[in-house]
Amino acid sequence: ASPATVSRCGMIYVEPTEMGWEPLKRSWMATLPKTLEPHFARLEELFAWLVEPCLRFVRKNCKELVPTSDVNLPVSLMNIFESMIDEFRVSEEEEFVMSDKDQRVFVDSAFAFAVVWSIGGTTDGPGRKKFDDFFRKLVDKRVDEKPERSDYDLGPGVAIAYPENKLAKTLPAASEGSVYDLHFEKEMGRWKNWLKMPTVDTSPLNEKTDFLDIVVTTIDTVRYRFLFDLLVDRGKHVLFAGPTGTGKTVYIQAALDARDKTKFRNIQSTFSAQTNANAVQDIIDSKLDKRRKGVFGPPIGSRAVVFIDDLNMPELEEYGAQPP
Repeated sequence: ASPATVSRCGMIYVEPTEMGWEPLKRSWMATLPKTLEPHFARLEELFAWLVEPCLRFVRKNCKELVPTSDVNLPVSLMNIFESMIDEFRVSEEEEFVMSDKDQRVFVDSAFAFAVVWSIGGTTDGPGRKKFDDFFRKLVDKRVDEKPERSDYDLGPGVAIAYPENKLAKTLPAASEGSVYDLHFEKEMGRWKNWLKMPTVDTSPLNEKTDFLDIVVTTIDTVRYRFLFDLLVDRGKHVLFAGPTGTGKTVYIQAALDARDKTKFRNIQSTFSAQTNANAVQDIIDSKLDKRRKGVFGPPIGSRAVVFIDDLNMPELEEYGAQPP
């Protein structure tokens, strides 16, 4: 924007590093269901206890496959947590039935799960091992709370605000797997290995399936499919990042193919070095219905899911930007 526009609209630009993620958290909490209001104080404790120490630990001790910002990771945490609280979304006519104890277990466990798969979800294999060890000690209050700690390097000035109460549902022992191997089962209110989920497909492969279409069920296929479905069903954006040949496209394609075609319209585009913005817009517009002049959308009652493959392919322009 030009200086004239800025002066008329009153725009103020603040560096993300100066603003931090706290203002976004306050805005986000104002959008949560009223049934969660009794737990707002606990959510504040969980944010103060877990987010900043985990964020600093990842920055200091782990390697990320794709660089992330200090604002983006807490926002991802909020998206995952928000996607897990459907049980708290009841209309004014409906009665909210969940015991206080179950509510505490639900909130604490869903938040811990969201921390693992947002702040701890962007690291590589060795980084996950480090994060697993740190996170377990942090929730058990076994990390030195003083900024001058010697057990973990979290950077200068990071104090840990331990709440009075630990997590309402403790994590299973490390012998049962890392925190990445565990899934919070909302219906039973307990932590469980991903492969023991009732939705895991254990049926034998169809002999007539083409070799290239075979997907062998592993803990990776189960947990990434769960996270993909969790976020996409609630209108959240998802980015799968990883080395070449690790099955990212296959995971996503299988999840999209399994969706109800009457409720979801799949729009797919693959980027290349020659991809430009107009071509992408034409592909998306061609799969949508024209509702009125300048307004496009999927059929009434359905939603469009846009899947972009090879997002990093467009060629760098003169100044280093990478527009589609």
